[in-house]
Amino acid sequence: MVRLLPRGENGDIYIGSTDDLRRRVASHQQGHVISTSKYLPLILRSYVATR
Repeated sequence: MVRLLPRGENGDIYIGSTDDLRRRVASHQQGHVISTSKYLPLILRSYVATR
């Protein structure tokens, strides 16, 4: 689980999942994710890794 906190005006928290955390965060930071692209930069607040 990935939890990103946008630094935008709405204060929403984005929660998603991925098998490559670095790639997914980079994708968000580069504006490739529509739901968070207006609220850059993002802060990675927490993540949960499982096997």
